Amino acid sequence: GRVAEIRIKFLHPSEMSSENTTITLSEARSKGLSEKALVLYTINNAIKEYDVLISDFTESWMDGRALSALIDKKLPGFYAENMSIESIKDRLERCLRTAAEELNIPTLGVTVEMILTTGHPSPEF
Repeated sequence: GRVAEIRIKFLHPSEMSSENTTITLSEARSKGLSEKALVLYTINNAIKEYDVLISDFTESWMDGRALSALIDKKLPGFYAENMSIESIKDRLERCLRTAAEELNIPTLGVTVEMILTTGHPSPEF
């Protein structure tokens, strides 16, 4: 069958221009971008207005800012409210609970302790 072309928005400033804001998966691969780099670009593009930079799949997730920003895209006001919580553990617990209960996103076994000790938002990374 015919494979549809997938276009992914560029995120890295060196790749941005007014004429070129998307890239196909094959173009990305030809530039040597890994699938993990594309995931990071996609996440950063989604949360760019929150002044949160995700540079890895470990430490970038440990304070709850990234998860809060992603949740805020579906539940406006969540980020500001969650960032007012001083305890990082409480902030992360609220993120996981909200994702599961209000957005129907399964946690897939991810725990706050897992994020705090490894930084991994997902057991696959």
